[in-house]
Amino acid sequence: MENIQTPWVFLLSVNIMLLIIGMFMDIISATLILTPIFLPLLSQFGIDTMHFGLLMTLNLGIGYCTPPLGVSLYISGAVANRDLIYVSKAVLPFLLIQIAILMILTFFPGLVLFLPNWVYPPP
Repeated sequence: MENIQTPWVFLLSVNIMLLIIGMFMDIISATLILTPIFLPLLSQFGIDTMHFGLLMTLNLGIGYCTPPLGVSLYISGAVANRDLIYVSKAVLPFLLIQIAILMILTFFPGLVLFLPNWVYPPP
């Protein structure tokens, strides 16, 4: 962690890592394995746990829809009676939109924390 100095670089590197992990692992398994690893690092960078939880879920969900092991792609292909390549090409614009939304939510935590802070104001 010596090379990562700011919370933004930390979040960006974690986003990339979680997208890759989400391509190969189940969401629940990855969450159970990675949460105890990342939780102590969040306080060092001053990142809200609720913000990070949303980012982690969104990252792994996006990874779940990407090749090579995107389970959602195989299910969609079976339902639509299409092959994996056709479904992968069809889902590409939606993946780009999801990644853009992920970047917005990563770099503007106020969007994520607006409602929770409104309902439960911080002390």
